[in-house]
Amino acid sequence: MKKELELNKDSCGGAMKNQEMEKKYGSVEFGGKKYILSEQADCTSRLLPAPHVNIHEAQEGDEYQSEYAACGIGPKNEHVVVYWIHTNVKDSDLGTDGDAIPDDQLDWDDVDRVETD
Repeated sequence: MKKELELNKDSCGGAMKNQEMEKKYGSVEFGGKKYILSEQADCTSRLLPAPHVNIHEAQEGDEYQSEYAACGIGPKNEHVVVYWIHTNVKDSDLGTDGDAIPDDQLDWDDVDRVETD
């Protein structure tokens, strides 16, 4: 059985134990497996295919989707990338990002997919 506290590099290049990464960045479950995040999720800025609506296609007050990603560690200590697709509302009055819903209020438990790095 593999040790639970293997050393891994965080997004800043420093060595962190899985337990420390989970405390700092959290973890998610997808497909019945637990993934420990090794960094904060960030918007990928990728244009999403239909039926998704991208921010530049949405009108003021309409919903649009954005993809977010974060590196992590899988159940077999493999490096993975976790992806989310969040729906938000375009609101230009809120600044350059135009998000009516702040990132900390999005559903981070709703993982879209996990890919090996």
